[in-house]
Parts: sequence; structure tokens; C-alpha cells
Amino acid sequence: MGSWVTLTALQQPFAVALEGVSEADARQFLESWQWCEAREASVAPEGATIIRASVRAETEQRATALAAAEASAAAGVAAGDPAALAEQRATAPTYRALADHLSGLITRLAIDARRGELLMFHAGGVADPATGDVIAFIGPSGRGKTTASIALGTVFEYVTDETLAVQDDLGVLAYGKPLSVKQPPPEYYKDQVSPSELGLNAPSGALQLVGVVMLDRQPGHEGVPSIRPVSVAESVEELVPQISYLPEREKPLRRLVEVLAACGGLRAVTYGEAATLPEVFARLFAEARAAGDGAGALVRGAAAGAGEVDDRGASAAGEVDDRGASAAGEVDDRGAFAAREVDDRGVAAPPSAAAGGAAAHGGHAIGADAAGGAATGANAEASARAENTDTSDGELLRAGYADAVRDGESMIVLSGTTVRVLGGIAPTIIEAVELAPRSRGQIVEAVVEVHGDPGEGLAEGLVGAAVGELVEIGLLAVVGPEAGRDE
Repeated sequence: MGSWVTLTALQQPFAVALEGVSEADARQFLESWQWCEAREASVAPEGATIIRASVRAETEQRATALAAAEASAAAGVAAGDPAALAEQRATAPTYRALADHLSGLITRLAIDARRGELLMFHAGGVADPATGDVIAFIGPSGRGKTTASIALGTVFEYVTDETLAVQDDLGVLAYGKPLSVKQPPPEYYKDQVSPSELGLNAPSGALQLVGVVMLDRQPGHEGVPSIRPVSVAESVEELVPQISYLPEREKPLRRLVEVLAACGGLRAVTYGEAATLPEVFARLFAEARAAGDGAGALVRGAAAGAGEVDDRGASAAGEVDDRGASAAGEVDDRGAFAAREVDDRGVAAPPSAAAGGAAAHGGHAIGADAAGGAATGANAEASARAENTDTSDGELLRAGYADAVRDGESMIVLSGTTVRVLGGIAPTIIEAVELAPRSRGQIVEAVVEVHGDPGEGLAEGLVGAAVGELVEIGLLAVVGPEAGRDE
């Protein structure tokens, strides 16, 4: 073989040098990546990310890793610096371990290279051979994506089992990496198997995303898989952890909601065995064809969360989820300030400053729990009266979040990698500071205009309590009075 194996992942060029592997193993690596244009080469192409991969004993691996770390430190190359991506080293005690490691490494480097350019789902995908329509199926590791990819890829066209990259026009980049197939215990590393070896069908033309499905494998489920629509709020909470570098996109939540709306909304498919999935996907593809050409939807406007998205990313109407729980707060006899909030179990919480104002329900953070909590029940009114003494407009408040979209009366907010769903008066507060910093007095006026005055001098205190919680969890930030003079 040549000195290098060149390949392309997500349209990014790579050159891999295999050291210490047998001729048979080197050939297997080349064949497993054939769908990514793997070729033998005598030199590494200009601009390619170079990976030097070798099979070495564990003691040699540690020495090599230490030497590489010292070399990087001496050169002043910090972890995460683009210069550090120019050449990579990978070592493992066996070829199987090395091949498994390389599969993940190549994918991660390709994703890093396309960050900010593509919407990249941690998902599998298959295409309709007749149209090039693609359905993505979402699920964290262990949810059964690879098994589903094999079952579906023998009937439809295999697009990927790992990273589904979507362009702004909903075009999809095929990523025919080898499938990572689990081996029986005690084997830890997965085999990297060529799609051709598994009998999968290659894409035959341009690809376009028309559907997004969430896999819900239940071993005890019998018969035909069931499908349910997923609300906008639940969709965002499920998908944000499954999208690489989402916060780096401009208006990331709005873009995600727009994509879902164009695809008829997220659907959850509950099934027992992957062999039952092709019939369901055939029906979904047929619905997409019936919906029309172009960036069609599975069922336009029919799926929950498939409403039109306005220029603020706002859903046109509220919706009721599959439990019958409304996402919007209820207005009691004192007005909207004491709105009741429905939690993620469909249970109405007691009236509170949190429920009527800032508290997040169904919050999700990647690697952490969402923050929340505030005064509840009878404490809400007392808290409002206590905070009613602060009428100063000497400070301004501005947005401290990455993006926000409406979901009926609720609002979904992204801050860093944390998603929160807000109810009550919190969405109105967020919208009040969306375009420019506002004083507390201006925010109170905006809330009263939308929700009405609760009377008894409670408005300023209730808004103050909600603003305080939003500041505490980082969705609002306090700035000086000069910040808004030109607005």
C-alpha cells in the first residue's frame, strides 16, 4: 500500500498514515472508508488534516503521548487551537482499538472544521432512492442508531449512522463512514464495517432533509411501531444535546425551529425491533412525496410543533402536548402575574413569583441540571410587596441569552448549552429587552400592557421578583444607564 490513506469526511480532506499494522488490517481500513472516497496515496494532499496512527504497546503509547504533549507545550500550542489540528497522533494496543479510535477522531475533527457552517445532528439518516428525501433519526449513544441504520440502509439509501450534516437550504451531506458495530462481551472496541460489506445502498443523487425522527426503542414493544408528534419545547430539549456546536450558529434556536417546521415537526417512533422500522419509514417517505417537491414536510402543518415560524422565531399558536398539558400558564382572578405553570409531568404548580414570572420548567443542560426555584404559594404576594419598594430606573437590563423562540404562551431560551422553557410573565420580560436594554420601570410597563395590572401595587414587586430570578440564572444582565441612550 501507499504511505497514506486519503479520505473525505463532511467535505474535509484527511490523510492517515498507518504504522505497525498488518497489510490485511491496512487493507481493511481502506475498504471500510471507501464510501468516504478512501484512496491510497504516496503523499498527503495539501490542506489535509494529517493523522499518524499506530499500533503500539501501552507503555509505548504513554511515552508517545507524553512526548507529543511536551512538544505542543514547547511550541505554545494550546488545546483547541486550530494549529493543533494540523497533525494528529493516534495510538492503540490493537488494530481493532485503533480503527475504533480513528472513526471517532475523524468524525470529531470533521465536525470541528464545519462548526458554524452546518447544522450537525448526532443522528443516523437514510434517503428515499426515488427522490433523495432524507429522514434523520435522532438518539444518543446506545439508543440503537447503528442497528436501525443497518435495517433501514438495506431498504433505502444509507446516508450516515453518526453525523447528519444539514446545509442552510436543507441539503444534506452524505457521510458514509464505516458503521461501528458492537462485539459480544468482553470485547470493548467496536468493529468498523464498510457499508458495502453490510449490503447497504449508496446514495444516488442530491439529498434533502424532509423529516426528523426520535428513536424510542422499547424492548417490550410488540407489533407495529407507534408514532407520536413531539411538542416544540420537548423537541428543543431533546435535540439541543444532539447537535454539535449549536450555540455557535447565528440565532440557533430559531434556525432549529425553522428546520423542524419545514420537516413537519419532530416525531417520536416507539418500536421493539429495528426490523419493523422500514415499513414506518416507507410511509413517512410517501407522505413527504405527497406533500410536494422541494424542501417538503412529512405532513405540512399537521405534526405538533409544525406551525409557521414568524420573524422572531415565534410559533404561531400554543399547543397541547401528548399528555394533554397546556404549555401556557393559566390566569387566575388576580391576573396573569399569578399564572400557574405546568411542569414537565403535566402537573400545575402552585401560583408563585416563579410560576408567574421567571421559573424554567423542563430545563435541560448538557452535563448539568438546569437551575430554578423561587418563592411559592403565599410567599409570592409577600415577596412582591417587599420588592415593591425598588422603583429605581438607575440601571438597565439587557438580554443575557443566546437565542429565544416563542412556543405559544411559553418561551424556549438557550443560554450557553442550557435550554429553559419559561412561562407566565417571563416571556414578556424577555421580549421587552430583546432589541435594546430597558429600565425596570419600562419592563413593568411592558408586562402590565400585555398581562394587565394586578392592582394593590403588586406589579413592580412581581416583575421585580421575576427579573431577579432571570438575572440570577443568567438570562438577563444588569448594565449601566448609559447603555441604552442611543436606542
